Amino acid sequence: MVAPSSGRHWDLLDGLRGLAILMVVVSHAIYSNPDGPQLLVWLSTFSGKGAYGVQMFFVLSGFLISYPFFAAKLKNSKTWYPSGYVARRCLKIFPPYYLTIVLLAVYYFGRYHDTAYLHAAWLWAVGIPHYSFLPLSFNNSFWSLWVELEFYLMLPVFFWALQKRSIWPTAIIMSATLLVVPFVTRSLIPEGSNTLFLAGRFPNALTSFSWGILFAGFFVANRHRTEPLKHRAKLGYGGLLLLGATLVLATWLSRNAPASRWTYELPLHLVGFATFLMLFLVFDPKALGARIFSSPIFKFIGLVSYEWFLLHQPFLLETRISMEGSHGSVGQYLLIVGAPAVVTFGLAVLIYHYFSTPIIRWGRARLNSPGATAR
Repeated sequence: MVAPSSGRHWDLLDGLRGLAILMVVVSHAIYSNPDGPQLLVWLSTFSGKGAYGVQMFFVLSGFLISYPFFAAKLKNSKTWYPSGYVARRCLKIFPPYYLTIVLLAVYYFGRYHDTAYLHAAWLWAVGIPHYSFLPLSFNNSFWSLWVELEFYLMLPVFFWALQKRSIWPTAIIMSATLLVVPFVTRSLIPEGSNTLFLAGRFPNALTSFSWGILFAGFFVANRHRTEPLKHRAKLGYGGLLLLGATLVLATWLSRNAPASRWTYELPLHLVGFATFLMLFLVFDPKALGARIFSSPIFKFIGLVSYEWFLLHQPFLLETRISMEGSHGSVGQYLLIVGAPAVVTFGLAVLIYHYFSTPIIRWGRARLNSPGATAR
């Protein structure tokens, strides 16, 4: 583990990241024959709602990335930018991202002998598919990374504009802005085949970050009341229950209600609010929920979650295509959904340990060296 730049580390949050990535991987791994037994189709639809784990990542990022800004603002009300912010974000995000692009480009070209995949790799390297639809499937998970980058760029602007505000008003204004503006811009998206693509574009996908920012402001504003706020940790259990109920609701809506703006909006906001409530577990590390998510297995999965997120989906899809279905064999079905998930997890661990972590440590050493002028 690399010490966080914020100076604070919560094992619980690693565990929540572990839960989020498990939900996402399961959503991409499980599939069913739409003409098969309805129970299996329903279970497949339910597992598919694990894709809302991406929104959980956004809430966690909202908290963890804005926390150093609030902490710096607390020390000096005129401070709006923590030193080294951009460098630290780049060290974390870009090396595994570009390594994944290279690995996928080599794999696709080696298998299909099609230079279109090399062109797609170049387009993703510069972010073009985030603004212009790319029909060729390369890695459908990349869209969320560019949403994260939008948030990283906007955050310093928010704090600069709100320099004269205290901690809690700053958090409320920022959170409200990220709730209202994307909601309004999403309402302007015309119905059609590109609706979901446009929903992930700027600023439409920034909603869930608002909940993390709100919690960061609350946490810093109440920094001296950690002990009295211990009882608030119980809200975390409400968040877990709400998350489960939302996944069930989203499954029911998918099966019984026509797709509409509200079948998209309602689960989105409920998952964000549920994750916000789950963050209250940080006030009591000894609570059962906090101890479960702070356990070594959840923490370990959470630590390598970014690398696993980048790798898993293309190889799950490629395995499904190459094996041409399970043909009614339970063993083959488990192989199709399980083998690529396990292999990509192992690869993610190797990349995290031997590639991502050394780069981050090298960069941190440079940032902390005498005379460094980090930006």
